[in-house]
Amino acid sequence: MIIFLYGADDYRREERKQFFIREYRKKHSVLGIARFDFSRVESSGRDEESEFEKFKTFIGSRSMFDAFKLVILENVFFAKNEELKKMLKELTAVGKETTVLVSEPKIPESSFSFLVKPPVIAEEFKELDGYEWELFVRKEAKRRGVPLAPSAFRFLADAYKGDGWRLVTELEKMSFLEKVIKLMRIPERQ
Repeated sequence: MIIFLYGADDYRREERKQFFIREYRKKHSVLGIARFDFSRVESSGRDEESEFEKFKTFIGSRSMFDAFKLVILENVFFAKNEELKKMLKELTAVGKETTVLVSEPKIPESSFSFLVKPPVIAEEFKELDGYEWELFVRKEAKRRGVPLAPSAFRFLADAYKGDGWRLVTELEKMSFLEKVIKLMRIPERQ
């Protein structure tokens, strides 16, 4: 089974990826989890073939502790290996013992277009705007117990529009305060 998470909203995509990893850990051994990042191959001095070989070995091996595996693939669109594309296509038909979680910031090129078609579970994370963004800001503030006055809410929603990571970082800092967050005007100097 393949789960494909894609879209420009890195924060929500990462949150969803972490959700799948947590759910796997609740039921299975952490020995069955492996991560492969094809963007770091050249910069780390490794070659793509060795990363692919590790991936292939992990997929093909059997554990005596747990039959289930979770493979996290990142930046697969960087990979030039045609065998990787072929192997991913084959994994769409594999049973539920092996789950491949692919996370990418953009929709795939044509050679990976099978990732957005059934039986692959594909979820898109577009950047939020307007009412959806405001709901997101309210939800994240509530989740962290940050009471926002309307003016502070409006400021945060406008200042961090479309940037979930920065918004959540600010909300995390504010969560340590024990007061309602208000927007205050600083008087101008004469």
